Amino acid sequence: TKLELMREEETCLKLECQKNEKEWQRLEERFREAATDYQVEKFLLHGSEIEKIVSLILSLTGRLVKLVNALDNMEWNGVDERDDLERKRDKLADQLDEAKLLWHSIDKRTGIVAGYIENYLTRQEGIMFRRML
Repeated sequence: TKLELMREEETCLKLECQKNEKEWQRLEERFREAATDYQVEKFLLHGSEIEKIVSLILSLTGRLVKLVNALDNMEWNGVDERDDLERKRDKLADQLDEAKLLWHSIDKRTGIVAGYIENYLTRQEGIMFRRML
C-alpha cells in the first residue's frame, strides 16, 4: 500500500541521514586535527548555515504547498478569506525566493570550504563533503 511505501521510504531516509551524520563527524574530526582554527571555524559555520537554510526552505515550501492546496481545493469561505490566503501565498513565495537567493550565496562558499578540506585531507574527502551538502 501507499502507507507501507512511505514508511519504507522514511526508514531509508533515516538510515541515509544517520550515515551522513557519521561521515560528517568523521570528516570534522579529521579536519580539526589538520586545519587551522580559522578554517575549522569556516567549516563549522558553513555546515551550520547550510543546515539552517535547508530547514528554512523546507519549512517555507511546506507552508506554501498547504496554502496553494487550500486555494486550489477552495477550502475557504468568502472573497475576504481568499484574498487573505492569496496575500499569504504571495508573501511565502517572496520569502522562498529570498531563501533561495541566500542558498545560492551560501552554496558559493562550498567550493572554498571543500578546497580547505582537499588541501588538508584528500580530494576524495572534498568530494564527499560536496556530496553531503
